[in-house]
Amino acid sequence: MVTPAVDKQSFTCPHCGAMAHQDWYEVFASSINRDGDKLPLFYKSELVDEIEKRLTGRDEDQDVLNSITLARRAILGEIFIWGSEDSNWSQGVQNVHLSKCFSCKKFTVWLAGKQSWPAPVFDIAPSHDMPDDVRSDFEEARAVLDASPRAAAALLRSSIERLCNHINGSQDSVNEGIGKLVRSGLDVRIQRALDIVRVTGNDAVHPNSLDRGDDRETAVKLFKLVNLIVEKLISDPKEIDTLFDGIPETKRAAIEWRDSKK
Repeated sequence: MVTPAVDKQSFTCPHCGAMAHQDWYEVFASSINRDGDKLPLFYKSELVDEIEKRLTGRDEDQDVLNSITLARRAILGEIFIWGSEDSNWSQGVQNVHLSKCFSCKKFTVWLAGKQSWPAPVFDIAPSHDMPDDVRSDFEEARAVLDASPRAAAALLRSSIERLCNHINGSQDSVNEGIGKLVRSGLDVRIQRALDIVRVTGNDAVHPNSLDRGDDRETAVKLFKLVNLIVEKLISDPKEIDTLFDGIPETKRAAIEWRDSKK
């Protein structure tokens, strides 16, 4: 993955995920108050639906169809260029730029050199064996990390609590859950790492609560720890079970007989 940045001609598109060339655009402003006081135009879905309903079965001209297409795209919140790209007659807007993906043709908005829309997502993917409810918190934490490291850390603590309960098959506090994981084989070094970022211990912060001491570095460690626990306690045993199931049945029966003797 190549992180999007204003000093690159190609990067991983925030919309489609393709590594693609980006066309860059300056932004120009045209006053809407030249003919009196006006407010920005926002299309209403109900109005467009009514217009389309009235036009059904009639011979629509291309201008009307184009206007409906424009309204639909605007209602969806899409950023796009409408009209001639050569009419740069208005005032230039400083510190606002657009990049357009060659692959999906969608725009990314940049304010003062930073990606503004779609909101940047932290570059660490959830482990493929992560349970869905844990993944939900993990993905939300990725989306808010740069805006609020404290919120991301709180979501990740919630992820750890959910993960512990998923593996243990019980509903415990995060401290009790981690204790059970340690007793069932969690590497003690992972427990120590959790202690370092204050997930456990007397000063523990309850999941879903914000801690003034949390920063980006703490949240990044928590991302890695969630993935690590999934890999050690879900992915690795799953892979071993798959390998064991591939052993011929006679061999497995012999192994089970040997173990029963113990």
